[in-house]
Amino acid sequence: TFQVSEGEPVRVRRINIYGNYKTRDKVIRREIRLNEQDLLNTNALKRSFQRLNNLNFFENVEIVPQEVKRGWVDLDVRIKEKPTGTFSIGGGYSSVDRLVGMVQVEQGNLFGRGQLLRLKAEIGQRLQNYTLTFREPWLFDKEISGTVDVYNQNLLYFSDYKEKRVGGDLIIGKAFTETVSGSVSYTLENVRIYDVTSADPLIIQQADLGNTLTSK
Repeated sequence: TFQVSEGEPVRVRRINIYGNYKTRDKVIRREIRLNEQDLLNTNALKRSFQRLNNLNFFENVEIVPQEVKRGWVDLDVRIKEKPTGTFSIGGGYSSVDRLVGMVQVEQGNLFGRGQLLRLKAEIGQRLQNYTLTFREPWLFDKEISGTVDVYNQNLLYFSDYKEKRVGGDLIIGKAFTETVSGSVSYTLENVRIYDVTSADPLIIQQADLGNTLTSK
């Protein structure tokens, strides 16, 4: 037999953040699913903990309610930051691109703003690909993400002709619930076909010499 006497609802008086030497306060606060003056909610606390961990900016995250007076608590958010920059290098071989080398430099928390900046280069016997990516997860301080990719790609098709692609895309995403999100993208790309050396009429026809601008 359990005798239960419910107490008064508990509200959040203040949210205090400790340990963020690089990451800005607002980057952390916007992931917390409780506001000051809200009723304390266990599910919201758990989700806040998950969201902060999912950022991958922190080595450790703690959210501790501290009672300050009857019916009121302060939420102490204690974090331990970790390095968010990465450098990757690799290589491989395929029957199409032959030998390919890859170098990537990425900063996942640019200037402590939660933004992502990535530079990637792939260089091979038949392929040269350079991509620059920038992502803002909270565009205009709203729960809308914006991503811009700019790329320059050069391909050699089995010594028959060369193809150069220069373009970029813009991706706008929005979270509708904690588990449902959607995005829309726009791509503008210029394709140039040149240096056709094949004598095969079919390849020349497929190559479609010149420049083609694609908007999609």
